[in-house]
Amino acid sequence: MHVPSQSYNHARNVLILLLIAQGFLLVWASLQGLIAPQLVGFPYSPNILSLTHLITLGWASLICLAALYQLLPVLLQQPLAWRGMVDWSFSAFVVGSGMFSWAFSQAAAHWLISGAGLMSIGLLGILASYGRTLWVAQQWDVTTIGISLALTTLAIQLLIGIGLVINRSVLIWPSLVAYGPLGHATLGVLGWFSTLTLALSYRLLAMFTLAHGYTCRWRWVAVIGMNAAAYATGVALWHQLPQWIMLSCIGLIVLSISAWLADVRSILKHRIRRQVESPIKVFIAAGAWLLICSGWAIAASQGWLPSSGVKQFQVLFMAAMQGWIGLAIMTMLHKIIPFLIWIARANDPNQHVPTTARELFWPQLSSISIASYGLGSGLVIVAVVINSIWVLRLGSGLIAASGVALLLNCWHGLRLKPSAKNIEMGL
Repeated sequence: MHVPSQSYNHARNVLILLLIAQGFLLVWASLQGLIAPQLVGFPYSPNILSLTHLITLGWASLICLAALYQLLPVLLQQPLAWRGMVDWSFSAFVVGSGMFSWAFSQAAAHWLISGAGLMSIGLLGILASYGRTLWVAQQWDVTTIGISLALTTLAIQLLIGIGLVINRSVLIWPSLVAYGPLGHATLGVLGWFSTLTLALSYRLLAMFTLAHGYTCRWRWVAVIGMNAAAYATGVALWHQLPQWIMLSCIGLIVLSISAWLADVRSILKHRIRRQVESPIKVFIAAGAWLLICSGWAIAASQGWLPSSGVKQFQVLFMAAMQGWIGLAIMTMLHKIIPFLIWIARANDPNQHVPTTARELFWPQLSSISIASYGLGSGLVIVAVVINSIWVLRLGSGLIAASGVALLLNCWHGLRLKPSAKNIEMGL
């Protein structure tokens, strides 16, 4: 296994950030269990806003931005621009996003403003570094353009979020108080998380399955289509546009994810590695779940579902965020974190370095972690549909257990020592 050049190697810093993100997951799962009655009742309560931002900012966005910290320089073979600023920016983002999320539950305006300010400073520093690195490298393919589109959407999301908070206070645009958060959430799930996930998957799946050199036919349809669908759907929700426009937006999402699944099938056909590992299979299944969510959205837009529009959107958001994005993130963490630990150990002359990164994680514990998250997120979605508090708390407990299992595997990888068999082979 190749160790990245020191100019591109930020494995230890990235690993710390990913472990912090798992702390956010444990807080999210705990809070979700505590406010279960509100989740099955009133979807706009302060605690639910706090929960939403814990998931999207403290956990998912931190993981995505941290992964890019390591992946961008390696993919581009270009040192990260303004690296010293990035380290400080991540510190500001972590503290700011935690403070911002907590302030929603307390309805504390001064803490909300302070958290938003600190988080914004950190995020702008990270985006400036990543944007500069991409611009200097000038290596444009579906992955780098997809990353650029996703980061641009994240910057726009930041501005929209600030605008929604201001509008809620002074009512410049009264209709946005009700419909603004719907478009804001949709743009985040599709334009930031989904676009980034699809773009990175074209490199990561090829790397993990040893299918290098194969050019996917539908890659541009998948990535560009998803990003375009995000903006179109967001605008349609904000302005409550006619039903046929909403159906067209959902159709674009279906086209995008179908194109991606067709490309994934082609990648697997051209792989060198004989066996497809379980995390990869679950990652692909998570993408297929988004197709089911699209069908759900069509039924909701046609009025075929019995509950209110706000309730339907809440279920769809949780299905997409905790189901598709959450499961995709959890599966990729079980591939990326062992690699980061392996690099960190390889750069330490006092550490034993196994032959492959896979040896650093217990396979059974990885399977338990992924299965626990998948079952837990599924139970949470079902619980919100059927208004069951105890099922929601059970699902939240399983999500927390998934995070604990991942942390135990990280501890095992960091503490691993050579076995007696390996010592004998060395002698």
